Amino acid sequence: MTLEQYLYFRDVGFGGQRPDGEVSEAFRGRAPHRGRAGLELALLTGMRLQEWSTLLLPELQQGHRPGEPVEFELQKCAKFGLRRDVYVPVTAREMVAHYLLLERGEFAAASAESLARRREELFVVTAMDAGQRRLSGILEGRRRSFVMSAMSPQLRRITVRETERGLEPLAVFIGHGGLMLGPSSWDRIRKDAWRRMLLHAAAPGTPVLPAHPWRFHDARHTFALQLLRFLQRRRVQQEIDDNRERGMPTPAEHISVHPVLTVQRRLGHKRPASTYAYLRYLEDPRTYIDAAFAQWSEHDGATYAAIGLHALAEDWKAALDASAG
Repeated sequence: MTLEQYLYFRDVGFGGQRPDGEVSEAFRGRAPHRGRAGLELALLTGMRLQEWSTLLLPELQQGHRPGEPVEFELQKCAKFGLRRDVYVPVTAREMVAHYLLLERGEFAAASAESLARRREELFVVTAMDAGQRRLSGILEGRRRSFVMSAMSPQLRRITVRETERGLEPLAVFIGHGGLMLGPSSWDRIRKDAWRRMLLHAAAPGTPVLPAHPWRFHDARHTFALQLLRFLQRRRVQQEIDDNRERGMPTPAEHISVHPVLTVQRRLGHKRPASTYAYLRYLEDPRTYIDAAFAQWSEHDGATYAAIGLHALAEDWKAALDASAG
């Protein structure tokens, strides 16, 4: 996605706005900030749907002040259970904060009574250790303790805490029943967003839309491509500067700043080949060929003699011009 396409997807599709920024009268969604926050997390962190949609509040909030980025460990919810660190920029945190302030509290309050009836089925957290990133509480009548990165999506879905208003889910993204939204719910939200975008497709300034609806995974692809572009440019400049100052970089330095390996770590790919596949989207390699042989192509179809005579004529013309001057 381009920046214009992404903003249209986020604000018009999920946010219920018109392309001019006004609220669309056709918008019937109840939680525009929730959808925008989810998409923003997907784009600015590169997380998969199962990863960002199962986040817990302490992972984004505990031990961190507003206006600061957050980094936490991800494992059990990641594909293949591969451990990696996830970086959440300030912009994404602020988008989530808007949702927490304006919408989530209503969902949580409405679900307190329902959750109280299901208390025996839930993991009721009684203590949070920010340093160890560990939650402790009661599950199935027993005291249990879990490191958050090791908690499965199923366990996260039933994790709640006791508040003065009753039980409240610890999941960031919740629905009317108070529990975490599942993949099918997010898919419905995404399709509703696509239909809203199509309503305004003919409006002035609307970006070109693809033939098929965007998926949340397209935001992850966009994250990978944007990061690759930036790191490649930085690497070229860095190697130019290093060569001027102290010669070629060492193998260890080369690996540490390698764009593909860096993006591989951020995406949690098991093999570098999965990340290398993104390179084909950066620029069509055929354009390199066209540029490299542009001058050669000017002589397509000409013989050696014709090229030589042309060059000789050009030399004679330059000599005559010089003598005339």
